[in-house]
Amino acid sequence: MNTPHGDEFAPSLYNELRRLAHGHLRRERTGHTLDTTALVHEAWLRMSAAYSLPDAESTRFLAVASTTMRRVLIDHARRVRSEKRGGDMVREPLEAADHF
Repeated sequence: MNTPHGDEFAPSLYNELRRLAHGHLRRERTGHTLDTTALVHEAWLRMSAAYSLPDAESTRFLAVASTTMRRVLIDHARRVRSEKRGGDMVREPLEAADHF
């Protein structure tokens, strides 16, 4: 991928990130609660905390973005599954339970 210069860089990069996000979401279940835009923005926030953005090597940056998007989807799935199975419940040690 050629690196665009000046004002063209941000829209071009954003479009490429949306393309990557769309590809990741296409492999997810239908009715996913994250959409393309949300996935791009979440990945951007996570990457901006760890990297100076955008990276001079756009190919490397896009690879990192793709990996970050995948991690966002995995973390989201884990959070949803945890909530479904009582992940927000307070655990109590067995010794503290009332005995009959």
